[in-house]
Amino acid sequence: MAARKKQIRAKFREIVFKRDGHKCVMCGSTEDLAAHHIIDRNKIANGGYVLENGITLCPPCHVRAEQWHISLGKEYEDGWHPWDLFAKLGLHFSEAYDAARASDPTSRFSKLPD
Repeated sequence: MAARKKQIRAKFREIVFKRDGHKCVMCGSTEDLAAHHIIDRNKIANGGYVLENGITLCPPCHVRAEQWHISLGKEYEDGWHPWDLFAKLGLHFSEAYDAARASDPTSRFSKLPD
């Protein structure tokens, strides 16, 4: 991985963990945390490396959140749809989309993800 990409990922993790109090937003665990991209990195400008698109999750909760991405939006548990994760943070998906677009105004991403 290129040095610049590592810096971007590290900063993303740092700001997401800080906002979320260094604990899993869904269960409160502080073990082996991940900064999960709520909207898939391939469907949002700049890879979605903006605070509004991140949520701190522990490994079991991360697996549950990833089910939506893995199944291409067809399967997920109640409360684990991306819109539910945004709501848990007091956000709306449009805030993540707008923040990502603002971070790269030349982005080819011009419509909201399904």
